[in-house]
Amino acid sequence: MIMQTGELMESVQKTQPKKYNRNDLIIIVFDGDCNLCNRAVNFIIKRDPAERFAFVPLESSYGQFLVEKFDLQDQSQSTLLFIDNDKCAIRSDAVLFVAAHLSGGWPLLRFFRIIPRSIRDWFYDGIARNRYKLFGRSDKCLVTDKSVSSRFITQKPEL
Repeated sequence: MIMQTGELMESVQKTQPKKYNRNDLIIIVFDGDCNLCNRAVNFIIKRDPAERFAFVPLESSYGQFLVEKFDLQDQSQSTLLFIDNDKCAIRSDAVLFVAAHLSGGWPLLRFFRIIPRSIRDWFYDGIARNRYKLFGRSDKCLVTDKSVSSRFITQKPEL
């Protein structure tokens, strides 16, 4: 089911994924207008049977809160944020941390950490800078079914 970004924001439940409580979730902040980012989120969902990941659109109030909390205002439009236990990883580090938590052979990608971060981030930045040209931009976010929509958080959870 394809929803307009505004419709997604209105329809998303404020509940957390079933199998993990809020304190154990890994949060991924992503550009909800980016087709590549939306495809990456769907890729992660399919390889996250334990529902460990929660997803926060960058454009949401919670996404903006997290960007400010980690002082990433200058970088936030071109990076993926990986937040686990109140620690934040960005750019290629975030991608490798995500891969390490996926099912299948994806955790093997962690061996790319032997490549210096500056080189990995150079490639990441090149893709990020051209992502709209290469993959397009949309005001639609693909939500495959209602059970998945509960994994998207748009407002800061109550403590």
